[in-house]
Amino acid sequence: MGTACLKPNNISAVDSTLKHKVSLNHRDSDDIDLEMEQSAMIESSYIPLKCIGKGTFGQVLLVKQRSSGNYYAMKVINKTILSKQKHFDHLHTEKEILETVKHPFMIELHDCFQSRRKIFFVMHFANGGNLKYHLCKKRKFSMVETQFYGAEILLALDHLHKKGYIYRDLKLENVLIDAEGHIKLVDFGVAKKLEDLPDGERQELTGTY
Repeated sequence: MGTACLKPNNISAVDSTLKHKVSLNHRDSDDIDLEMEQSAMIESSYIPLKCIGKGTFGQVLLVKQRSSGNYYAMKVINKTILSKQKHFDHLHTEKEILETVKHPFMIELHDCFQSRRKIFFVMHFANGGNLKYHLCKKRKFSMVETQFYGAEILLALDHLHKKGYIYRDLKLENVLIDAEGHIKLVDFGVAKKLEDLPDGERQELTGTY
């Protein structure tokens, strides 16, 4: 649905943006359930600071956890999109990957819950921006940078393949940079399980399955 961070964010300056904070708007109703904990007290746990990403189906907010003071990226998805089976399947697959597939170069899920009309994925915050931002700024990566980022992307994709998933959405906007300069692959909404693909397509995509 979009990326969790368009450009580097200065955490120390975030609190000054509170006057622009976005309401989480959790007082709605809907019957769709994605097997998540129901939470009617979202704003008692997280302080929304600003919108850091927008997509067709929702937005990504920078939030601060009240109990720990830690910053997270909260992906907020409107349940209205889930009336279409394919969108429900995409979101279910993304939740499954975030919960079960762990790798140093994939974004980590901290928490997930739902209100009556919204789904909330709380993920670790990669504050270094995405590769599109950095490439536009530098215009060209050095050979060392290209090899470094390429190697980490390949390791993340290889791990996904070994766990039985095809990513299918590799683009610069979906490769974030964390505070230590390593990549974090995000947005698994259009990923597919290998077991759900026809045999011929599975072999063509992976060469090994």
